Amino acid sequence: MLYSTFAKYVIYPILQICSGRDTLRHFKELEKTQWLSVGEIKKMQWNKLKNLLEYAYANVPYYHRIFKTLNMTPKDITTPDDFRKLPLLDKEEIKNNISCIVSSNYRTKDLIPNSTGGSTGVNLNFFSDGKNSGRVGAIVLRNDNWAGLEIGDKKAVLWGSPFDISLQGDLKNKINARLFRTLFLSSYHLSEENMFVYAKKLLRYKPKVIRGYPSPLCRFAKFLEENGIEGINPKSLISSAEVLHDYQRELIESVFQCRVFNRYGCREFSTIAQECSEHSGMHINAEHVYVECL
Repeated sequence: MLYSTFAKYVIYPILQICSGRDTLRHFKELEKTQWLSVGEIKKMQWNKLKNLLEYAYANVPYYHRIFKTLNMTPKDITTPDDFRKLPLLDKEEIKNNISCIVSSNYRTKDLIPNSTGGSTGVNLNFFSDGKNSGRVGAIVLRNDNWAGLEIGDKKAVLWGSPFDISLQGDLKNKINARLFRTLFLSSYHLSEENMFVYAKKLLRYKPKVIRGYPSPLCRFAKFLEENGIEGINPKSLISSAEVLHDYQRELIESVFQCRVFNRYGCREFSTIAQECSEHSGMHINAEHVYVECL
């Protein structure tokens, strides 16, 4: 408890200042906006989308060309139906236009490289800036809070995209994992032998929250049940990156004796939507993303 407080109010703010990110400021705003009415949030979301389109038209060659091709400007987009006139952006389009899809206000060498998880079989490399990382971090903090996880609390991650695994040996990530008490368990190596090792680590570590893919969480829960291993009882679990089926939720909650918070997201935008403690559907992070159902 003492270390969690120290990490939350001392270590994390200092690292934010050093990195030039304003995650905590965005987080405080999100704690307020989550209580706004649906109408107020939709108005905020639409204004942000309009500002983004204006910025893209003025600073991103790719989108300036798209608007010109459609004989439109952002001022012509006044309704969601107008917005749908813009063509969908897919991975192939990004790869073919990577040199002109980055804002002219940035140099590629000053941006933060990232990559999709490759769930469709092909990874996509892209870039983001520190300001965006701060906003994304704030969204994750808010959704973590809904599941009972705060900065500095112990957490375990049963994760396994090749991109994530490749980062675990990086010195910066090792330091962050130690400072913010994250136990990384590779779901790519979920053999019975490794699951015994994972169980021992979790019993010793006692994380407040465990996050992972539904399939590995379900497989690990079944392993614990079949081997009579008890005592791994976090406050909650966060399921993400795959569809969480009812039978998986039932087994996971039964074995770990806590609720599962279903999360929907992707590498490009991080957390898009998540359940709160009501577990009656997902709240879209509308201050951060504009979701369309096609």
